[in-house]
Amino acid sequence: MRYTRTLATLLLCSLLLTGCGGQNETESAETAEPPQTTPETEAVETEMPETDEEMPETEPVPPETPEIPTGEALSKIIRALPDSDVLRQADIADVTDGALLDSLPDTQKLALADALTDCTGLTEARNLFREITGYTFHAWRDIRGGSAGTAFTDGTAELVFTGDVCLADDWYNMQLYHRMGSDITNNITKDLRGWLADADITLMNCECTLSDRGTPTEHKLYTFRGKPENAEIFSSLGVDIVSLANNHAHDYGRDAFLDTMDALDAAGVAYVGGGENLTEAMAYRSFIADGMKIAYVAASNAEKWRMTPGATDTAPGIFLMYEEENILAALDKAAGEADVVVAYVHWGTENSTAVNADQQKKKDLFIDHGADVIIGAHPHVLQPWEICDGVPVVYSLGNFWFNAETVETAIASVDVSLTDTGVSADCALYACIQSGGVTGFREEMGG
Repeated sequence: MRYTRTLATLLLCSLLLTGCGGQNETESAETAEPPQTTPETEAVETEMPETDEEMPETEPVPPETPEIPTGEALSKIIRALPDSDVLRQADIADVTDGALLDSLPDTQKLALADALTDCTGLTEARNLFREITGYTFHAWRDIRGGSAGTAFTDGTAELVFTGDVCLADDWYNMQLYHRMGSDITNNITKDLRGWLADADITLMNCECTLSDRGTPTEHKLYTFRGKPENAEIFSSLGVDIVSLANNHAHDYGRDAFLDTMDALDAAGVAYVGGGENLTEAMAYRSFIADGMKIAYVAASNAEKWRMTPGATDTAPGIFLMYEEENILAALDKAAGEADVVVAYVHWGTENSTAVNADQQKKKDLFIDHGADVIIGAHPHVLQPWEICDGVPVVYSLGNFWFNAETVETAIASVDVSLTDTGVSADCALYACIQSGGVTGFREEMGG
């Protein structure tokens, strides 16, 4: 506004000078002497840059480069945190190694250092670690350490289980398999195959030996042996792991039992509950799913007369649990090194839908020693299931694909996740029917 008023004043002065005495009205505007406006004009020009003087230009200040914390610094923060009901310092000692944490990307180190500053316990620290890195402490240890026996999957940790499966070539379901074209898609219906393949981890019970060698165990009524290549049936169904802890995995002796493990290895199918010695048989097998480490332990006490040899320090065999000491030690180890522990056990009374006292006793012991999911097999029929202290216990899933009879069976689907107080295991059973050498969902089978 100051500039506008100054121009108006100049115009007014010019008019006054032109219309008043002292100048000839006829004098040409071109010869008239212009008014003395320089001082005013200069005043205007000197007033305009006021804004520039009030806001002088400054050089931008570059942001400070944050200091990247070392793995040892992060380790020190984590080691200072107290144990929780869910996690103990002793369980993650390997993860808190400075060299292991140094392998994290710099951005994750910075985020961890900031997030862990106000952390109050190990469970909270585990949750923050998983949120930032994508993995729990246990899973990260295996990933960076290349732990043997660990497989990696994508997904939300849906665990699927079936009951007994027999791949003996001279047994009823496999005879039908060969008559129908030796194509498992003719024996397991499409929707059921899709469910098995889509699960993050699928487990079946391999109730036979896979070998061309050996002789049947003496005085045993039923002995089952299939060709080694039959292991491909598991892999074609999307099965990730099978249990060998049952009363038929050793039906044709030591060499055939060793061949079974070799055949599964060749088919890319993990196994648990058996080994070349007791240490291997007791060992859990684990998977990384949804950033968590999930461990499987398998054992058997299915026989009234013990005809299936258990592994020893010097001999191969299955993992027996007639006495609880070894199975509880195996569960303790798994619980200390994994986020979720699954116990898949061969137990109960054959052809009985009733849960016996031994199953009830062991179920309580398994839960006390860290089992988060308990799935049973062996009775060849369905038995009840329940939730005990948040742990799903499925006592028997019956025969999944075992003979030619018409029987009800089921698959169990368990979605596992971590909470501040432990593990959440959301379990559901889906009704299936085995009939005429074919197994499918009840709706697919017209049931």
